[in-house]
Amino acid sequence: MPQPRAIKAPESLRSAFNFSGAAIAINRLVNTDPTPSVAGRGDAIVAQATSNGTVLGVTTEAAPDADGVGRTIQVRDRALCVAGAAITVGDLVMPTTAGKVLTRTGTNTIVGEAKTAALADLDIIEVELNLPASGI
Repeated sequence: MPQPRAIKAPESLRSAFNFSGAAIAINRLVNTDPTPSVAGRGDAIVAQATSNGTVLGVTTEAAPDADGVGRTIQVRDRALCVAGAAITVGDLVMPTTAGKVLTRTGTNTIVGEAKTAALADLDIIEVELNLPASGI
């Protein structure tokens, strides 16, 4: 299987900070931190933890907790994401716990479309993002 690749135009990236109390791994879905430990930080993120709700983007680098360094997240185009199970090319994907993606079920939030397949949990796949809450 070829190496997965991301397509990242400059306008598809934004900076965010992690003050959530836990590190966030690379290629994980994130959301806006509803209660940032640093008051007034509208750019604070947390790992996505549910199959429904708003997804802000995907981490393009690991985001250690509270290191004060802005980390890049991707909000558009083709991103690398961690799969939570087997996924077929063309499947619509949804968020799941730990910021992973799964094949969408029911009316759960759509993150995007799988452009490469995953054979198992923790595989890295390409996802064409469809994040209406990205603000861009």
